[in-house]
Amino acid sequence: MHKDNYVLEDKSGFKPLSEIDSHWIMDSDGNKVSIKDPSVKVIIPSMGKIGTELFAAAFRSVGINSQPLPVYNFETLMTGRGNSTCKECLPLQLNAGSMIEYYNNRKDGNEKTLFFMAKGDGPCRLGQYHIFLEDLIKKREMKNFGIYTLTDEDSYGGLGDKFVVRGWASLVLSDALKDIYTAIQAIAVDKETANKIFEEEYNKILSSFDKLS
Repeated sequence: MHKDNYVLEDKSGFKPLSEIDSHWIMDSDGNKVSIKDPSVKVIIPSMGKIGTELFAAAFRSVGINSQPLPVYNFETLMTGRGNSTCKECLPLQLNAGSMIEYYNNRKDGNEKTLFFMAKGDGPCRLGQYHIFLEDLIKKREMKNFGIYTLTDEDSYGGLGDKFVVRGWASLVLSDALKDIYTAIQAIAVDKETANKIFEEEYNKILSSFDKLS
């Protein structure tokens, strides 16, 4: 916090969970913990149901506990707007809202939660979202809750080539599957049967992504 060009000391004693590097974090109690520790969970903000579920499975495929967040709703937006100036872009407000909702409903008191957000140089999503969300965590004193980033500076390779391949495949596949799903809704003669087949095949793909590589 700044006043008259001076930085005021934070006397609350609160320490947010922080990322040491792509493989290690420091929890709010000052303990160094592996990203693959069972108590750590990486949550993936919504990119649509299919893309979010597949990307979370890509994390699980390299041994990282990961969970997709549900598609945003009106309450998520209101929570985000209540924790922003309302001048930010809509996706940022939705990300903030979903992050707070998850924290408020978190059941496991020992969980160390990481909200995934890619980063890079420049404005908007890659350059500023993670900064805004980190500041929000500090402001609300969200214990054992932090932001987990991968950066474009190393082509998002912080977790190794296996994750890069699986993560990229999840994004490409989600686009193709979404096109198929949309086509079914528009032109299928027997929509109910077509949707059932789609769901069965999609679950097979999702299950294959879950397997450790």
